[in-house]
Amino acid sequence: MVKSLFNICLAATCQHNLYGYLGDLPTSCKQRLLEFFSSHDQLFLSECAQLVSSPSFGRNLTELRFYLSDQVTDSVLEAIAAHNRALQQIAIIFCQNITDKLTTLFSRSLFQGIRAITSGQRKIEKLEFRALKKLTSNGLSLIKSNSLHTVDLSSCTKSPVKKYKMTSLSLYNAGVQLLHLTVPNQCCLRGICPRALGDCHCHRKVPMGDGEIKSDGIYQLVYLNRNIHCLYLNSCRGLNDQALYDIAHYLGEKLSVLELDFLPNVVDPSSALFYLSRNCPNIKQLSLCRFFEVGRELALMPEYRIAGVGLRDVDLHGNYFFTLPLLPPTVSRIRLSVCGDEDVNSLIDRLETLPQLTSIHLQMNCKEPSWRCVEDANSFLRSILPYIGSKITRLHISLPTIIDGVFSLITQCLPNLSHLALDVKHINNKLLRLFFTGGIHSPGSRLRSLKLCRLRTTYRALFAIARGAHSITDLEVSHIPCVDDRFLALLADNCMGLKNINLNGCRYVTDKGLAALARKCCLKEVRIRATSCTDKSIYLLAQFCPDLEWISHADFSGRPKFSDKALQCLKDSCVQRVIC
Repeated sequence: MVKSLFNICLAATCQHNLYGYLGDLPTSCKQRLLEFFSSHDQLFLSECAQLVSSPSFGRNLTELRFYLSDQVTDSVLEAIAAHNRALQQIAIIFCQNITDKLTTLFSRSLFQGIRAITSGQRKIEKLEFRALKKLTSNGLSLIKSNSLHTVDLSSCTKSPVKKYKMTSLSLYNAGVQLLHLTVPNQCCLRGICPRALGDCHCHRKVPMGDGEIKSDGIYQLVYLNRNIHCLYLNSCRGLNDQALYDIAHYLGEKLSVLELDFLPNVVDPSSALFYLSRNCPNIKQLSLCRFFEVGRELALMPEYRIAGVGLRDVDLHGNYFFTLPLLPPTVSRIRLSVCGDEDVNSLIDRLETLPQLTSIHLQMNCKEPSWRCVEDANSFLRSILPYIGSKITRLHISLPTIIDGVFSLITQCLPNLSHLALDVKHINNKLLRLFFTGGIHSPGSRLRSLKLCRLRTTYRALFAIARGAHSITDLEVSHIPCVDDRFLALLADNCMGLKNINLNGCRYVTDKGLAALARKCCLKEVRIRATSCTDKSIYLLAQFCPDLEWISHADFSGRPKFSDKALQCLKDSCVQRVIC
């Protein structure tokens, strides 16, 4: 694999400090160049900083993208914002030196960081502020654009999470019913539903919390930007029920994609979610990972219901329902987590009420390694796979042992399976080998992702995988003792579409095996912790894999130990930032 001519020119420009006439480049080139500066830690160079802050460079930029850079600071954003009010897309991800502070100089307010880059941007269409630990509700107050359709604020939360004392309170909900809720006693008392209070700002003048995004910030965002179609709020732990009611009221029919994963401060998820889904009938994609993660006695309640007339994709990962919530019949894709003690017949009946369902992502996690839990998990799989096997496209199983009868169903009754992950010690190796026997006509040849962890398998089974998994792009064979260079060489010959490889804990993997992969596969992610690779592997990756983005190489013992020179060579040779 070789670099494109454009990427070679970018590298030459940066390495030889050719900054003189770059301000006159086309807009698309300058945007790529700015991303390249950030990825290769050149923003602190004096000439580079002067170029980025020049009016000719920043005037006509329409996109900004910064990823995992400590050199992207408030001053960089302020320099770009000083000459630009035409940005359409902004993506700032894992840049921990970005803030949203407000300073005063000679009685004049000066915006910094996020507030500087969003102030006055009336053409903005897409905002992606992910994993910014210093972003607070204040940083959302100046975002206003009629064109804004996508906002991603995932993981913008500080750590550790504050613990609130809970108190009981009854609030009137939309003039329809009384809700008995529990709310933090440190929060200002506001109506749960904005329709009960109207849009008057006097009801909303609540001090915004420092340190993280809270419900007040979401209110400001949706109140000022009512054309948002896609909203991602995963792991924003400062949000409570109020944010959901505000989203429902102000976005309504405009909303089509909503992700609310890992929100521990939502007190009454059932009522809030039903209100939201009823008032946002056009939601097509809804993600609720561990959204209902509460006491088991509440999880047994049958009132969980999700409304909507166009809902297509539902993610319920981490919600271990004894009875599946009522879903609209339009659902075509669903992700479920089970542990084996669920009501199998009830689950099958609920899934059969979804006539358009074509794709199921099933995750089986054994609660504990006791023989009873393992038996329950296998019994559950044996009962459900014959009924829904044709609809399962992704299967993830984590338990000590899969019995032969269940594994036989997995290899024979899942014709549309594309992703298989097994964190299992004991399975029938003959069945595994037969699953990949037959070349491109084998059942396993359809798999695009295969993840095997700590599996006690044989060379024959591994070689069958290497010969039969022709469509594989993502492979994990971690902590499997018999994985060695012979397997990797065979894999490289037959699986040239491979992009991600996880070889952690495979001590017989050396430079020879990794060289075979690097020469024939365009690798993007490589995990080689606790292997026998040396600096030679790093130089080979630098030479043959310019699109590499991730390498995980040292375990707690420091093995394998690569030199700083080799790692720096890898970083300099790759187009994107390489995460080590």
